[in-house]
Amino acid sequence: MTTTSRPIYPVPLGATWEAERAITLAADETLAQFTGPPGIPGSAPLGKGDGKHTGFSLRFVKPTGPDLCGLATDGKRVVGLMANKPQVAGDAATVVIRGRAIARAGGALAAGDLVTCNNKGKAVKAVAGDRVLGTALTNAAGEDLQVSVLLQMGAPVL
Repeated sequence: MTTTSRPIYPVPLGATWEAERAITLAADETLAQFTGPPGIPGSAPLGKGDGKHTGFSLRFVKPTGPDLCGLATDGKRVVGLMANKPQVAGDAATVVIRGRAIARAGGALAAGDLVTCNNKGKAVKAVAGDRVLGTALTNAAGEDLQVSVLLQMGAPVL
């Protein structure tokens, strides 16, 4: 008898599934943003910031101290992509370090583009001199859209 593992979410035909590898670090003040539901005291009002209550989820992060991570502002010291959205400093930040992950685009990306991050931790197309953090697997027509990225932490500089 053979046993196969199946993903817990649907995979498009022709696509393969790979488990992501993640670690948990504490979020510093650059990642913590209270994004509770609109109308709750302390919540970000609609129209303020991105107006979508996304916080800093799906952004690249860098180490900022022992077991601590913060928003990556360049592609040099990035450790992975944050998968959740910590509400206050010290909350757990789930950081995807390997495999397929979802990133927030910093501009238009096409499948196959090599990506790095901009000063807001968003995925952008890598150019000469940038450290490659991954490869876009899907398209993103513009900023703040989600794009699937195959992470390649430690890839060489272009």
